[in-house]
Amino acid sequence: MGDTPTTILPSWETLYVNVCAAQGIHVDHDALVQATRDVFGALDADESRMTYEATEEADQRYYREINGEILRRAGAPMDEQLLGILDNLQKEFETPAHFHLFPDAVPTLETLRAAGYRLGIISN
Repeated sequence: MGDTPTTILPSWETLYVNVCAAQGIHVDHDALVQATRDVFGALDADESRMTYEATEEADQRYYREINGEILRRAGAPMDEQLLGILDNLQKEFETPAHFHLFPDAVPTLETLRAAGYRLGIISN
């Protein structure tokens, strides 16, 4: 769903910066952009990550690991404060107000439905 019918605003990286700043930690936006590319690039190349356990616990563990690695690579201190940042970051990523439809999303979906397609959303 992300970056198809919707996008996240502010950007993922801006959310990282804002959550860290709320905890008094400065993390550079450009460093976060690079860290995000590096971490997701490594995930895409790691075949052992191609399976996914569909549980809430596994989901939380997966995103803590990814977000923690992104923050570590971007220069955030790796201490007990990071756990609070990871919890707050997950809350921000789950906030519906951050998800915005692209302008062509609704007309495209309406056209597809009118053409007889069954529509649904499949997302991780």
